[in-house]
Amino acid sequence: MKKIYLLLVSTSLLVCAAMAQRQVQSTNTYLNKTKLLGNSSNNYQQKTTATCDTVNTTQADAWTPQVYTVTGGGGYVAGVNQYGDEQKAAYFNLASYTNSTYLTGVAFWFAKANSTNPANLSKTVPVKVYDGDATNGPNNLLGTDNSLTLGSIKTDVSNSDFTIVQFATPISIPASKKIFVSIDISNFTWGSSTKDSLSLVTSEMDEAGPSDNGGGWDFYNGAWSSMEDGWGSSWGLMIFPVVCNSVAPVTFASFNGEKVESNNILSWATATEMNNTGFELQRSINGTEFSTIAFIPTKAENGNSNTNLSYTYGDKASNTSAYYKLKQIDKDGKYSYSKTVFIKADKPTRFELVKVYPNPTRDIAKVSVIAPKASNATLIITDMTGKTVMQQNIQLTMGDNNVTLNTQSLNAGNYIIKLTCAEGCESSIIRFVKQ
Repeated sequence: MKKIYLLLVSTSLLVCAAMAQRQVQSTNTYLNKTKLLGNSSNNYQQKTTATCDTVNTTQADAWTPQVYTVTGGGGYVAGVNQYGDEQKAAYFNLASYTNSTYLTGVAFWFAKANSTNPANLSKTVPVKVYDGDATNGPNNLLGTDNSLTLGSIKTDVSNSDFTIVQFATPISIPASKKIFVSIDISNFTWGSSTKDSLSLVTSEMDEAGPSDNGGGWDFYNGAWSSMEDGWGSSWGLMIFPVVCNSVAPVTFASFNGEKVESNNILSWATATEMNNTGFELQRSINGTEFSTIAFIPTKAENGNSNTNLSYTYGDKASNTSAYYKLKQIDKDGKYSYSKTVFIKADKPTRFELVKVYPNPTRDIAKVSVIAPKASNATLIITDMTGKTVMQQNIQLTMGDNNVTLNTQSLNAGNYIIKLTCAEGCESSIIRFVKQ
């Protein structure tokens, strides 16, 4: 047992006061679950059929957030301190969570992250996941993430944000449903001249024990022990794993598009692929209605890869702006979508009918028109004999235009739309089918 005296310093109360908007309140869940599950901005994709839970929020709602330090300025109980603790871990029993097949991410609430040596802000903070139990502590290492640095955590603390880790490859949860999530602080220094400060927010002393979800454990002097055994008191750590019943078979590292001469070049990269068949590249003029323009097969051997793979496709560009997205398809037919990419067209040089959709149509048809300048124009609809069956005056603005036609009165059959301009313009036509 460590012979140590604890002090709840007044400065820790100031930290909590400064972060009051993030304190646990039973009437307001402080943890943003949507942020944990991710969105297109951080390229963390979850399959729409996946169901996920954020662990430890219910327990932590009852805790009082605190920051404990070692007497005499010796560092932090739940972080770097003078005793050279190497890891701080929290225990989780997931037996009551039905959606606990994979661990996909973790959120940490850090109270302090800094260094007296600015160069040390680049030090990595590994996040490690173990199996084990509440009697013997962590056992086998299941996975490691090295994306965090002391500097990135410092930014989160300054912005009063949780620090989010999203595993590039989700970690399979063992059959026991018992895991530990740790932060590895073994490469940090707490000495007379250099002090690397890193501390998790904890519960108040003895609010949570080592066998509770979030219960704290230390790796010290080559062995694991509960914080209760090591310090004489117990704490819960503000660590929140995200567990899911399924995961996206493909993790997109990026998806981008740019106009290069007469082509729209779409490029994307995957960090991992599991049972992937390939990608449908879909295009839209209005950003709402998409159609598939190409299928790009996976480069992963047998559809599986744990290394970065890159893809590129060139779409011959028209004079209209376009939206693109990827539909990733599993071997079992399930699918998920990427974010949407927008590529703006060059300034048009002539009037042009680009597309009519849906085609075939029933009651309503939408017509995409591009114009080099504002102009009064007319859409003339004729049957296949050349007889005019409908016409509609429209006002065009420079660039992309979308016009709605009511086609209810038309008989089923094939038709032609012709565009004419008030000041005269080169004729443009497009065909469509009325059902």
